[in-house]
Amino acid sequence: MAFDAGMLAAVLHEISAACLGAKVEKAFQPTSDEVDLILKNGGATHRLVINVGSNAPRITLSRLQKENPLTPPTFCMLLRKHLMGAKLVKIEQAGFERVAFLTFSAFDEMGYPTEKKLIAEIMGKYSNLILCDQNEKILAALKTVDFS
Repeated sequence: MAFDAGMLAAVLHEISAACLGAKVEKAFQPTSDEVDLILKNGGATHRLVINVGSNAPRITLSRLQKENPLTPPTFCMLLRKHLMGAKLVKIEQAGFERVAFLTFSAFDEMGYPTEKKLIAEIMGKYSNLILCDQNEKILAALKTVDFS
């Protein structure tokens, strides 16, 4: 099954209906190319899975729990630092592209309100997950490419 722009639009609509206004309770990175966010909305708990692996990139809601490494990877620790307690306030698709923008309302280290953005690029082997601040300055990316 191909995860094209139409599929992404349908999935984002479903995620919006279930998760808008939800708070990030936990962040996990069970594999090197997958991030799971546990979102709590009222009494409901949702697992938002963002996989940027080249074989099956996707963004979806899931009930499947995976084994997590004993020591969280650096990207996972950064997500926890910036998104724990943050509220998912907006989900958008870039035009009719395979790019999703998830905007979170959070607080910075000093306690001031701020926004963080997760940008999920679901583009086959070029997929990536990028964390940005309110000015869309890149804080980290799940997959990095050096100049060599």
